[in-house]
Formats: sequence, C-alpha cells, structure tokens
Amino acid sequence: MKSESAFIVLALCLSSSFIVCSKGASSNCSASGIFSSASNPEDKNASLVDGQSASTNHYSIAPYDDYNLCYYYTYDMVAHQLVQSSFVPSTSYFVHSGGNPSGLSTSSSFTSIGNNREFVSSTASYPFTSSLYCESDFRFYYSSYGEYVDRYYRGTTFFVNPYVAITAAHCVFFDASINGYDDSINDPIFTNYFAVNAYISGSFIWEYAQSVTIDSRYFSSQSMDFDWAVVRFSEPIGNYVGWYPVKANPLAAPNPIFVSDSVHTVGFPSDRGDQETLSEGSVTSLSSPFLNSNMYIVGGNSGGPILDSDGYAIGIVTRYYNDTHYGFGPMLDGENYSLLMR
Repeated sequence: MKSESAFIVLALCLSSSFIVCSKGASSNCSASGIFSSASNPEDKNASLVDGQSASTNHYSIAPYDDYNLCYYYTYDMVAHQLVQSSFVPSTSYFVHSGGNPSGLSTSSSFTSIGNNREFVSSTASYPFTSSLYCESDFRFYYSSYGEYVDRYYRGTTFFVNPYVAITAAHCVFFDASINGYDDSINDPIFTNYFAVNAYISGSFIWEYAQSVTIDSRYFSSQSMDFDWAVVRFSEPIGNYVGWYPVKANPLAAPNPIFVSDSVHTVGFPSDRGDQETLSEGSVTSLSSPFLNSNMYIVGGNSGGPILDSDGYAIGIVTRYYNDTHYGFGPMLDGENYSLLMR
C-alpha cells in the first residue's frame, strides 16, 4: 500500500439523478431475459417495496444449517432474499480460458486521451465487449424529504463465464447518501437491481442480474481487502459479450506477476463521459491482497478488471489515490475464483 497520506477514493461513479419514492407505493424487481426492452435501467422501476429498513437485518434470511460456517452472502434481487452459505475455497493457482462464443470481431482501434489512457473505438469487438457499463440503485430513507429515495451509481463489471461477472462489492452493497446527507450510521444496503449495458446481436441493451454475492467480511465491515462481488445472471449474457480469461492467485502462478509488469484495465470513467476507456500502466507494489499500479483511475472504473500483459484478469479495480489517481484493488484468488466457478 502507498505510504504517503493521500486520500483513498472509491472508484465508483455517482449518477446525477435520484428519485423520491412515495411511502405507500411498491414495485417489483425481476431479472429480464435476453433482449430487454428497457432503454435505461432507471426506466425499469425495479425497486424493493417501499418502507424497507436500511439495516442489513431487514433482509429475509433463508435457513442455513450451520451458521458457524457462513462466509458468503448472496442477495437474490428477484426474491429479495439473502442466503448465507460457505464452502472451502482452493488455494491453488488456476487459469481459466476466455471465451468468444458469438464470434465477435477482435479488431482493435483507440484514440489517445492522455494519462496513458485511450478511448476504445472498437467497443463492439472482443474482449472490450466483456467489460460492461453497469448501474446500481440504492434506496434509503432521506429525512429532509420524509421519503425513501433511489440513488443511482455507475461503474464497470466484467464477465468471466457465460452466466457470471465480477465487480467491486461497493457497487452492489453500499451506504448511500444524497446532497451531503448521511445519517452517520454504517447501514449499507444491497442494490435493488444491477443492470449491465450488453452488446447483444448488434446493439447495446440493458440486462439485469439475478443475484450478487459478497464476502461476509465485506458484509460486516466493508473491508477493502474483500471489495469484490460475484454477479450472476439467469441468462447466458457471456455467450453474447464473451468473457475474459482469468488467473487466480497470480502471485503463486508458474509465471507470477511482478512489480514493474505491465497491467491495464478497460472501464467507463466518469471524467470521459462514461465512454469505454483503456487505461495502461504497471505494477508499483504487491501487498496481498492488493495489486497497486500507476494506471490512471477515476470514478466509474470501479469493478473493472486488472488485466496482465496477456489479457488475463488478475484483479479488480476498486480504489485510487486522490493525489495521483493511481488505481489499485484486490487480486483474484482461490476464494473468489471458487465462487465464480460454482
């Protein structure tokens, strides 16, 4: 980690919009299939029933046999149910191949924009289709209005198999605030929906996830050591957009990552109008679980992949230092790899 006293900033983009919700109203959240008709996720009023508590104990907890073995929380955004589960993750090195089942073009074209960043002109080409613009909706009580409000946040997610994507945990589980208002209570909530803008059959279409899974240590304390989430879809979106190859436990690999090795990320930074952008740099330090880099990162990059020189996903962009905008995040390991491959 960086030694100087620079502030660390979440690389999550705050949308400029919010919606005040009438207390008596209710709406349903459902995971849409392929070819969703919603042009914008905010058009899909996919929210929890109004009157929800902002505390984690509000959620309907499914029975689990042994609570001493609970390590993960999966929130089903259709059933509004939180499931506790556990398993023994592998500590071995893994390589998982990428996929481009729909035969997308692999041609690349870029426009330089400075700070070792380039606009991705070939947004309909693999693997750039595998990094997706995403939106989350957090509903909480805003005392100034005496109402519940929906607050939208945008970031990046990336596919790693046909049904599964990875993003930052703070993109799906967050203590939202608005106009400077915060109740000073650590009461994060799960997102009401998680939508991705996917390139499907020649056009970009919003699709909705079925569930999100986070580590129990992030659930209880929002530790940045565990700021990753596994996102599952009911339809094989990855068969349309493709998915990145993965190296889990990159420090233990036969060809491990080293300081000064090249890395890059593909995401949707807010300072560039949320256009898909390639940010390049190198590893500046490795302090498990973090990979620190000099890639230029801003809000909106949260949840994007940290990719090695061969294009393998080895980590997740989650934060940056406000003085340099150098980004870092946790590496993929046997724990989150075991989750995403279940």
